[in-house]
Order: sequence, then structure tokens, then C-alpha cells
Amino acid sequence: MKPLKNFAYCFKDEAGELVPVTYGSSSGYSSVLIPPDEYRRLVIKFPECKDNLYLIVDGTEFRLDKAPQLLDLGD
Repeated sequence: MKPLKNFAYCFKDEAGELVPVTYGSSSGYSSVLIPPDEYRRLVIKFPECKDNLYLIVDGTEFRLDKAPQLLDLGD
């Protein structure tokens, strides 16, 4: 059995601190990646995540840049 990967999706507040918005564990990286529809819902629920979304996997921080084809909120 593969070891679990702990992950969290976060945004950075004005002070530069990471604020978690969702988290979990997975046995593989493919389950950690957020599908486009879930990304849209996340940004609608937490507008602070727009152009400011980070993925933390086992303590390593990744900045997730917005892909225009994944997010069209009409703005």
C-alpha cells in the first residue's frame, strides 16, 4: 500500500500567511489535483483564492497559477 500524501489548498492573506480552505489525504498525486469544476466552485466560495491558490503536499508549497481555460467567471 502506498503511503498517504497529506495535502491542503490554501490562499495567502495580506500578511503572507497561508490560510487553508480545504485539505485531505491521498495515496497518489492524481487524487490531490483539483478538477476544473471544483476549482471554479472553490474560487466562487473563497474569492481570495483567485490568482492566489497554493497546494501544500507533505509540507512542500506549490503555487497554482490560474489557467484561463479553467476559470471563466465573466470578469
